[in-house]
Amino acid sequence: RFYKPMGGKIYIAGVFEVNRGCSNVCAFCCNKGLRDTYGEHGRYYREKNMDIVMREIRAKKEQYHLQYSYIVAENFLVMNQERFNKFIEHYKDIRLPFWMETRPESVTEERLLRLAEVGCEGLTIGVECGNYEFRKKVLDRNVTNSAMIKALQIAKKTKIRTCVNNIIGFPTETRELIFETIELNRELQADNVIVNIFCPY
Repeated sequence: RFYKPMGGKIYIAGVFEVNRGCSNVCAFCCNKGLRDTYGEHGRYYREKNMDIVMREIRAKKEQYHLQYSYIVAENFLVMNQERFNKFIEHYKDIRLPFWMETRPESVTEERLLRLAEVGCEGLTIGVECGNYEFRKKVLDRNVTNSAMIKALQIAKKTKIRTCVNNIIGFPTETRELIFETIELNRELQADNVIVNIFCPY
């Protein structure tokens, strides 16, 4: 279960969780349902102690001779500057190439350059639908197309590979909306494109 295909190669990869939950509440995401169900039991979005995260990565790297790490976080770059600096400081000694997921509005050139220096090879962002009004009103995802385009452009400048997630088949979605998603993807020019069919649970 440690073998993971990334960028056309197979790596011995470890998966490491740095937070749980999400600070956003997009209508289509399981996190909204989980927050609604369990929110009364305490804080839903939780950040794992960065010292513990790094201790786990170092231990697993040595134990399993890891070649790659996948950082699990719904929005990796939502962390504050102090936490981000701590990640960079620790991870520069680990030197494992890694992939992470984040939201487009959290992407900055300064942060991506620093991540690239310590081994970040790729990032994934969610597009979901190419129509801004549909995203905002139906999906509760208030991210503009221009923010997505800007995030991908920044990543290209830093040589970090990009992947975008899309969903089709939302209730009330039309053929025209799906083609708007296709057109936005053409404009984004990500290195990898993933398309999922909406599946309510």
